[in-house]
Amino acid sequence: MARNVDLATLRLMVRRRADIEDDPFHSPEEILDYINESIAELYGKLVLARGDEYYATAINGITVGGTRTVGLPANFFKILGVRWQFTPTRRIKLLRMDFQKFMGLDNSTVLGWTDWSNVYYMTQQANAVFWPTPRGAHNITIWYIPAAPALLNPGDNFDGINGWERFVVLHAVRLVKMKREESTAIVDAGIQDIEAKIDSLSGTRDDGQPSHVIDMEPVNVYADGYNWW
Repeated sequence: MARNVDLATLRLMVRRRADIEDDPFHSPEEILDYINESIAELYGKLVLARGDEYYATAINGITVGGTRTVGLPANFFKILGVRWQFTPTRRIKLLRMDFQKFMGLDNSTVLGWTDWSNVYYMTQQANAVFWPTPRGAHNITIWYIPAAPALLNPGDNFDGINGWERFVVLHAVRLVKMKREESTAIVDAGIQDIEAKIDSLSGTRDDGQPSHVIDMEPVNVYADGYNWW
């Protein structure tokens, strides 16, 4: 369940914590920058602490024959996986490859995508790159983590999930105090306490279904969970 806090509330919380409620030295735009910087910092920590399932979203795409890339969305941060809609009732999970594997693959010996051989993907800048190069149009679904949201208007909401907005506030307060050349010791202690909680709790949002080892080497992996070769 989301725990939304709007920008106006976050800005007020930062000013109160930093004891600068009526201080014109720090403009609303400056506090906004600190808040968005802090949201990005928290977001990265939550994703690294296995928050993939919570933030995951998907887009559909279509390959172009003779082109090995499909563009990623503008808000792309991290890819989770790609599935190929081989038929209306049959989906195939593509296999992830790193750059060294990509360099060792020979595209000239493979005739496009088939359901009896491996199809790989990796990310490169703003694109998903596939091997072998598709020879036609294939429907795919790309699961990914979007980039951290940036707030702009007073009514824009940030999802604190489980009270993590406190990190955003404290981190922003720390930036205020650094500019004012004030001690950050108390704020740092609060931030460290929240970081410890994130590390221990954010990866267990679904305690009833823990992560398990998945065999990544079969010739083909189907979305129904069975390997047919």
